[in-house]
Amino acid sequence: MKKVFKYKEPYSAFANIYNHVMGHVDYKKWAKFIYKTIEYQNPLNTLDIACGTGSLFQFYPSYLKKIGIDSSEDMIEVAKIEVIDSKFYVQNMKEITLNEKFDFVTCNHDSINYLLTEEELEQHFFSVKKVLKQESIYFFDISSEENILLNFDKKIFTDTIDHTFLLWENEYDKNKREIYSKLFFSINTDSGLLEYRESHQQKCYRINDIEKVLEKTGFKILAIGSDYNLWKQKKDSSLINFMVKLK
Repeated sequence: MKKVFKYKEPYSAFANIYNHVMGHVDYKKWAKFIYKTIEYQNPLNTLDIACGTGSLFQFYPSYLKKIGIDSSEDMIEVAKIEVIDSKFYVQNMKEITLNEKFDFVTCNHDSINYLLTEEELEQHFFSVKKVLKQESIYFFDISSEENILLNFDKKIFTDTIDHTFLLWENEYDKNKREIYSKLFFSINTDSGLLEYRESHQQKCYRINDIEKVLEKTGFKILAIGSDYNLWKQKKDSSLINFMVKLK
């Protein structure tokens, strides 16, 4: 059997099996928690940054105008098929170029952790300011170090989806507060066995790191919560939720 090997950008080979691998994520719960936070403002449009395959939009009210952006063209192509009542564009979360302002903006599932430096965080938040209305809310999360140590560090995951085998390796550098993930995909096709690899790198931020950058970029923190459950900080939370607005 012929064998082909190729490196790919993050969320390229992953895109076609992403929804299966993330089947445990309760997007309906996340959407309910987010929307309950901003419902009183009677929002008419929303932007989801690093939207992936657009799963969150499936649980928002139908009257909302929904736009999603992601740096992965492959993820956006899946989103366009999966969520037909929304618009999706390939854009970098550090350089949002939409000519529209939104009633609320979101960035979920540890996407902020892909910003590896304080400078990149600043670029992101300054970019969000351009598309956020003055009284609107920006809702985002970051992965906690507890989550990385408990669920990812030195962990290896495997899965088989149709003709695709996935091997996912993780290692956390506690001194640098960075996690490195290697994803290996083996796909059986009529023309042979295709093998792809993706490398992912994320930064584990402390809450005060985010607070400092938010202050510098002109945002005010309204609340910090835990795991899309409640607006209260918990030491054992996996995802730390932030609700912020412009000063």
